[in-house]
Amino acid sequence: MTLRNKNRRKAFTLIEILLAMGIFALVLTSMYSSWSSILRASKAGSKAAEDAQRGRAAMRVIQDALVSAQMFTANQRYYSFVGGPDGTFSSLSFASHLPESFPRSSRFGGLGIRRVNLNVERGKQGQNQLVVRQTPLCMDTEEDEQAFPVVLAKEVKLFQITFWDQRTAEWVDEWLYTNQLPKLVRVTLAQGDGIDFRRVSQDEVVTRIISIPSVAVPAILQVPGGVPGAVDPSRTNNSLSNSRLNANSSLDNTSRNPNPGFGARSPFNTAPPNSRPPYPTGNGRRP
Repeated sequence: MTLRNKNRRKAFTLIEILLAMGIFALVLTSMYSSWSSILRASKAGSKAAEDAQRGRAAMRVIQDALVSAQMFTANQRYYSFVGGPDGTFSSLSFASHLPESFPRSSRFGGLGIRRVNLNVERGKQGQNQLVVRQTPLCMDTEEDEQAFPVVLAKEVKLFQITFWDQRTAEWVDEWLYTNQLPKLVRVTLAQGDGIDFRRVSQDEVVTRIISIPSVAVPAILQVPGGVPGAVDPSRTNNSLSNSRLNANSSLDNTSRNPNPGFGARSPFNTAPPNSRPPYPTGNGRRP
């Protein structure tokens, strides 16, 4: 009996086993929660870094296009600068001499001057995405370019463009002077899940102020052959020869008449030939 009782004391009771299993389950639950939190934080951090990188890349593309903007007022329909609200977001359309590093530049060959269109559209998955389309001047947009534009940013929550109006000295949402280029353009972009603007945090917002160095070329300078009023070099030589001949003939007349004020006109006398001198001539002396 004593040995049997001693062996029974070495075993675990059912309550002890259940208590151990409960403690083990709590430990596993806490470990799983911590691991899940780490995975969610890592995923959120990677997505935030990806959105920030894509936002900076999108800003870089927009800046490269704006700093190369061009305008010729004589061809207003090809070089107009149009920007303003387009529903919830902003849109922008302008002509620019795009660099070779611009997306899809190799597709257009040597057609560097193209019209750039920036706007926010719904993607296939129902998310807002910032797209850019390019069209060479005097040409229609290609079907592939219209159907498959370059996506600059996905899950766009905010895309706002404002322009600096020098007349009012303030930022305006819509650029009304389509035949002029603004001096400054402020672009604001925010990405993230959802489209609720009230949930946009400052960490998600990327803002950049872009200065446009170029100005609109007036129509008076768009005349073939140079600036209006320029003289043909062949005609210039003939004009100089005629001027020299006229000057020599005037000097000959002056040498024949030593008193050009009362006879023949002198090249240095601008008064009419029959005009009276501005002083009395009774004694032949000036007063």
